[in-house]
Amino acid sequence: MTQRRREVLPGLTIYRNYRTWSIDMRDKSGRRIRQSLHTLDEADAVRRALEIHRQPKRVDVLKLSEALEAFLQDRRDERGCKPETIRSYKYDLAALITFVGDVPLPSISKKELRSYVKFRSAKLAPATIRGYLRSFRAFFKWAEDEDLIDRSPARAVRGPKMRRTRRKTMTRDETRTVIGVLPAGSWILDYFTTLLATGMRPSELLRASGNDFSESAGTLRIPETKTDVPRVIELLADAREIITRRCAQLPSLSWPIFHGARGCVRSPGNVLNQSLKPQLPEDLKWVTLYCARHSFSARRIEEGWDQLKLAAYMGHKSPQTTHQHYADFSVIRIPVHAENQVAFVAGREV
Repeated sequence: MTQRRREVLPGLTIYRNYRTWSIDMRDKSGRRIRQSLHTLDEADAVRRALEIHRQPKRVDVLKLSEALEAFLQDRRDERGCKPETIRSYKYDLAALITFVGDVPLPSISKKELRSYVKFRSAKLAPATIRGYLRSFRAFFKWAEDEDLIDRSPARAVRGPKMRRTRRKTMTRDETRTVIGVLPAGSWILDYFTTLLATGMRPSELLRASGNDFSESAGTLRIPETKTDVPRVIELLADAREIITRRCAQLPSLSWPIFHGARGCVRSPGNVLNQSLKPQLPEDLKWVTLYCARHSFSARRIEEGWDQLKLAAYMGHKSPQTTHQHYADFSVIRIPVHAENQVAFVAGREV
């Protein structure tokens, strides 16, 4: 269909395309406004366009730093984002401001964002770059919704391709080697063995206190999880024995089970770099705390755990996440109905 245009006022044009009249104008700040008038009648379109033209025009243009503060305040107050998420947004967007300068927000185009992605891609992993892009998309989408910009420039910026990597797990021989080199009776041996026996995230186990352990039921409550949904797991024999022994040694049940000095919560990074890595032989320096979690999943899959049970135990929000992470290890059975199961087979046996 041929597009019809009509100039109502200087700088104010309406046009008809695909049977609908739309407006095309610029406000005092120079921003271009194009939106549908939701009418088929030309006279009605002129009336609605004049009403929009007479509305107060936004003349203030925020700089990037000012928009960033408003964005973080919105995420903190309106969305209720976690402090960790707020820090991530602030770090990612502050890095962008350092690269392009504290320029007016509408002046940022997809060209600047692509230049920044190319600059960062030289030293950072693709997964890290995609994290930056998620922050950019959230920020510019918010600016678009708040009518600070016409269109998000991050829409047209694609991240680097991700190569799917297999989750690192330890074979049984490697597991025995790691446990064998850790000092006997040490807290790091107890901690790593408990990770292997529970599949918990390293930070979840470090935050668990004596009050979260039920000796009579043999369960451990995990109050702080990645999905913000507390869960209770039934401990296997090895983990139950270790946690029972350590809880009996705690000065107070409010202390973390694997506490640091004066009952403080240890950092997973410090545990890995200061307590685990120095003990490992050179051929096993690749082992991390998360390897214990992935190895636990591989063992349970071999034992015949279905995907729903494993997802609930691991604390995944969706069973699809469990399948995405661990389908390569062995056979994962996904209960579709009580009488119907689908099996996914791939990867090597560990």
